Amino acid sequence: MRYDTKRRRLFLPGSALGVLVLLAAVPASADRTREMTGSAAVEPGQEVRIDFSVGELDIEGYDGDRVEVSVRADCDRSRSRCAEILEDLELEVRGGRVVEVKMRGYPKWNNSGLEIDGVVRVPRTSPVEVEMGVGELSIEGVDADLRVDLGVGEATIRVSEAAVSSVFADVGVGEATIRGAQGRVEGERSFLIGSEAEWSGGAGSARVRVDVGVGEVRVDVD
Repeated sequence: MRYDTKRRRLFLPGSALGVLVLLAAVPASADRTREMTGSAAVEPGQEVRIDFSVGELDIEGYDGDRVEVSVRADCDRSRSRCAEILEDLELEVRGGRVVEVKMRGYPKWNNSGLEIDGVVRVPRTSPVEVEMGVGELSIEGVDADLRVDLGVGEATIRVSEAAVSSVFADVGVGEATIRGAQGRVEGERSFLIGSEAEWSGGAGSARVRVDVGVGEVRVDVD
């Protein structure tokens, strides 16, 4: 991740139900960088859904009761249209029956050199669902049900054997690997290009499922 250690984060308090939508942008670098933050309260066991189009995303489970999001978007200085796209980006963090985190305004076709890095902190006991288009995804510290759908890219996930009962990883084109306490589970090939890996026997009740269209997935069960 390419985060400046001096970056600022602003987390505003939400209502008791976490219904607050928060947008914040910190201008930097002459309209070539935006930093957006958001936060919402999470009830015990409440699901968190994360929709992140393209980029690098880190999801971290922690001992708290809020979803806290920090996103940095950077433009390639050689692309004149990138600054216009940058202005259209929106980060939405919305509470309710399900807490939702969404990036809006990302172009479907030509990103003109735009790069996005995000960090999402979630309560470790909250079920998490992630939908991501293209990029690199890292998840650690989530002790509840975890569902990931990544179109193209790499997913690296670390979960606790004490919290998880089973892991299933599927890649349409690429490689799936699960590493547990008993060793490594290689993905079984389907049609010579896809890969599926499955592990079970953990002491917990959480289930992990990861689907990747094209790319790689590695799940470490510690």
